[in-house]
Amino acid sequence: MPLIRLLILSLFLGPKALAVSLIAGVPNAQTTPPGVFMAAHESQLPIVQSSTRWTGFFFFTLGLNEELELASTIYNLSSPSFNRIAPSLGYKWVKKMGTSDFEPKFIFGQELVVPIQGSDGVGVWSFLGFSVRLPGLRTRFTGGPSHGPKAMFGKKLWLVWAGVEQPLNKEFSLVADWFSGDHDLGALITAVQWQPNKSFTLIVGPKIANNLSKTFNAGMVEITYEFGHDG
Repeated sequence: MPLIRLLILSLFLGPKALAVSLIAGVPNAQTTPPGVFMAAHESQLPIVQSSTRWTGFFFFTLGLNEELELASTIYNLSSPSFNRIAPSLGYKWVKKMGTSDFEPKFIFGQELVVPIQGSDGVGVWSFLGFSVRLPGLRTRFTGGPSHGPKAMFGKKLWLVWAGVEQPLNKEFSLVADWFSGDHDLGALITAVQWQPNKSFTLIVGPKIANNLSKTFNAGMVEITYEFGHDG
C-alpha cells in the first residue's frame, strides 16, 4: 500500500515526527520545499472562562520533492489533560493542473493517527482538495471532503474543509479556514499571517467554534520555522 511504503520510508529519513502544511488549521495548496524541515506549534487559549485552559498541537513536515511532503502532527495536547494525546505520520501530495492563470491544484493526503493515551483506537485521516487562485487579487481558495478518526476529531466522521488566503503585501496576508461539523476541531479560524522571510511565519487570530458544547472560542497563535532554506 502507498501509505505503508511512505511510513516505512519516513523512518529512515531523519526526524521521527515528520504534519501536513496548513493554512491555519486545514491543508494548504503548497508543500514544504525539497530538503526543508518545517516545525510548527499552535496554541489556543479560551476567550471566555472554560474548564480547558489551553490546547495545543505540534506540526512537522519534510519536503521530498516539489509535489510531496512527509508529515506528522501531535494532537490533543491540553491543560488540564484530555488524556487523548495522539501523534500521526503521513504525507500530502499537491499536483499542479496545467498552466492556467487560476493556478489550479489537486491535493490528496493521509495521516495514520496512533493514540498513546485513551481508548480511541488507531485511525486514518484522509483528505481530498482542489485549489484555485484568482488572477489579479491573488486570492487562493482551497477545500474539499475529508474523513477522519475519533482520535483526531473526537468521533469518526466525514466532513468538509475550506480555506482562503489573501496576500496584502510581501509579508502580510489574511487567512481563514474551517472544518465543518459538530466535533473537537469544528471551527472557523480567521487570522493575520506575518512572514518576514522564507523561514519564519507567525499567524494570530480568533477561533470560533461550530458548537460550544464540543470545543470553545479561543485566541490562536501559530509559529512556524523552516530549516534548510538557502541563504
